[in-house]
Amino acid sequence: MNKKIELIKTEFDEILLSDEPSNGLRIMINNGNMKTFIPEVKNMIGFNQHTPYHDYDVFEHTLKVVDNVPAQLDVRLAAFFHDIGKPYCLTIDKDGVGHFKGHNILSAEMTFDILTRLDYDSSIIEKVVLLVRYHYIKDIRTKKISLEEYIAKVKMENLRDMFALCRADVKGKSENAKIEVVNELELKIREYLNNKNYN
Repeated sequence: MNKKIELIKTEFDEILLSDEPSNGLRIMINNGNMKTFIPEVKNMIGFNQHTPYHDYDVFEHTLKVVDNVPAQLDVRLAAFFHDIGKPYCLTIDKDGVGHFKGHNILSAEMTFDILTRLDYDSSIIEKVVLLVRYHYIKDIRTKKISLEEYIAKVKMENLRDMFALCRADVKGKSENAKIEVVNELELKIREYLNNKNYN
């Protein structure tokens, strides 16, 4: 990794851990550092999601999610990358509504490639990729994955951070987003585990 990228990476991490990361991330877009650092982001900017459930384009939604997760580097990285694959997954149905089947899987693959390229620690990469891969809780609600399998994949120690990401993701969709869907799922998991080792 060259010196310029190294310096931008330090700046990027500091921005992610700031009180309102969206401000610094906008500056990185405007001064060209983001284009140099993570060029894949350009496809998120202004990308219309064509869905009544989202009031914002992919990048603006992402900024809202990043601002609303805890100030931990791994969780904020996951928030930043959670939808990076969306521009490549869009399909429009007969009613003109956009769908993003498999976007979480592609986003996780892209996240792994980008974080590896940027020489992040392997333990951070592993957790961030996991959070991105399983943030799409609709897969549980539609029973594409069972609660037991979901818990096994996410791992007990990551559940709290996963739900922080999921809440921020839902809140970042629109002013009228229904956060209850995340609360209900967390309650189901708590009941499933009978509160054991998850306090």
